[in-house]
Amino acid sequence: MNSEITPVLERIKGTEEYDILVETESAYRRIETAQQEWYSKSNFRCPEGCGRCCEHFEPDLLENEALYMAAWLISNKPEWAENVSRETSADREQRESSLSHCRGPGVGHEVPNTTSVADNKLAFFHLTPDGCRAAAEGDRPNMSAGDSFEPFSREEGCPFFDPDSPRHCTIYNGRASICRLFGASGFRDKFGNEVWKPCKFYPAELLEKHNPPLAHRQYSVEEIRKAFGTFPPVMSDLMEQEETFTPDDDQTRLIRDTLPERIRHLMWIIELSSGKDIH
Repeated sequence: MNSEITPVLERIKGTEEYDILVETESAYRRIETAQQEWYSKSNFRCPEGCGRCCEHFEPDLLENEALYMAAWLISNKPEWAENVSRETSADREQRESSLSHCRGPGVGHEVPNTTSVADNKLAFFHLTPDGCRAAAEGDRPNMSAGDSFEPFSREEGCPFFDPDSPRHCTIYNGRASICRLFGASGFRDKFGNEVWKPCKFYPAELLEKHNPPLAHRQYSVEEIRKAFGTFPPVMSDLMEQEETFTPDDDQTRLIRDTLPERIRHLMWIIELSSGKDIH
């Protein structure tokens, strides 16, 4: 199977980063494989062109996820990679300052803490009220309808979410694990039981029309297996594997905080190994 990041892998063979990237891509393929049976038997997919779960959410990444996203950008969108690599801590501080007056109770939607990095990712969305979003976007450069999307041009939410594109995600094949799993995975409740719940953004009327009909509630593994003959992959089980790829760093950081330095790091390794530009 062809790799999405071949141009980078060919330049960094023999490095620790190469091993991490190969392991991460294998993990992403396992996610895809595990989801195929769920999709085929349940016929349950996100509504075409929805993207509501991404609009106000900025994923936080494990080190291996950030490294893969960086490699994917360098391999597939080198101009974007170059631009994002220039993002500095001062840029982030200025952006945070523009949003600081919006922070406070009600800004985030949080559910009780769970036992794993993966389930906590699923539980927390960084939300910004419409009024604050409008204020934060007041200093954005004027962009006409014909201008193309630029990453990191949005002050909140995922920096790669394009509201004007029907698919929305502009780095789909390089996206984070949470983005691959959300809406097509189960999770574990506080007792460790496998459960599944439709995305909170899924229209209730479409759930009712599904065969069999569904509702916005939590289902046990037994209920789902009885209805569909299968169960979606469990997010925490898959994500725990990824946490072992970089055992010295199991912390997560938001895309804006980690991706620029991961891109710079990979570019540095490529330069050392070849002395040539990647393209």
